[in-house]
Amino acid sequence: DYLGRDVLSRLVYGAQLTLGLALAATLLAEFAGAVVGIVAAAFRGYIDALLSRTNDMFLSLPSIMLHIHFTSG
Repeated sequence: DYLGRDVLSRLVYGAQLTLGLALAATLLAEFAGAVVGIVAAAFRGYIDALLSRTNDMFLSLPSIMLHIHFTSG
């Protein structure tokens, strides 16, 4: 910038928290999905159907609408 500071290094330093949180959220989601998948595979029938319908319910909700709902005051 105009003061002689390296903008890229400041951007990378500032992005550490964001990248760390994104990595943690991804790992948590993968772990939770694996656990639910293993439970659904181990307990077929009613439990598998219940988990599948719950997953379908969450996938049918538009995420932007949930974001607007939970962040508006």
